[in-house]
Amino acid sequence: VIRVASLLRLFAREGDRHPSSGLPGGSAIAREVENRLQTAPNFALVYFDLDYFKPFADTFGFFAADQIIAQTGALLGELAGKNADFAGHFGGDDFVLIC
Repeated sequence: VIRVASLLRLFAREGDRHPSSGLPGGSAIAREVENRLQTAPNFALVYFDLDYFKPFADTFGFFAADQIIAQTGALLGELAGKNADFAGHFGGDDFVLIC
């Protein structure tokens, strides 16, 4: 029962990954915020919005824009992994880091 519950939690978190960044998406972000509110009295939520991303994508195309999203996701994921923090991707050019 414990193993199945653990797998269900893992699927709920990992099944909501953004395909370009590889980071958890909206519902996983909401669960992480709720969990932090209940268990950690002090935490920071940093919201990232890439400035001028739409004009960049319009100028350089989908492939270049997708690479920027993937690289941003990799960087935030690496930062979060080093400190047991949480990185998420709402979609588009909107990211979050919870620490």
